[in-house]
Amino acid sequence: MKETVVGSQAKHRSLGTNLLILVLLTMLNSILARFAVFTYPVAPGVGAIYLAVAFMIASTLWFGAWGAIATYLGCFVGAGILSGYQPMLVSIGRSQTSGKS
Repeated sequence: MKETVVGSQAKHRSLGTNLLILVLLTMLNSILARFAVFTYPVAPGVGAIYLAVAFMIASTLWFGAWGAIATYLGCFVGAGILSGYQPMLVSIGRSQTSGKS
């Protein structure tokens, strides 16, 4: 007799497979983000036609949290670091001036 798999009993991917998906999606999204930023620039790090968004939505729906993390990292790398822009680090709760009042 054949059993059907429903809900949480579905087959899950291994950690190695998920990490491979994470790396591949990050690289692909980085390429798409970099292409959009350099082809249709509006402002530094911003593209007018950002083709990576469609890929981001599809991969997040398809691969879940691993796809969402990969597409976020891909945008950070592709539109930020590969474009030559340094990430802006914000210090919370620290004064920006070094002199005394």
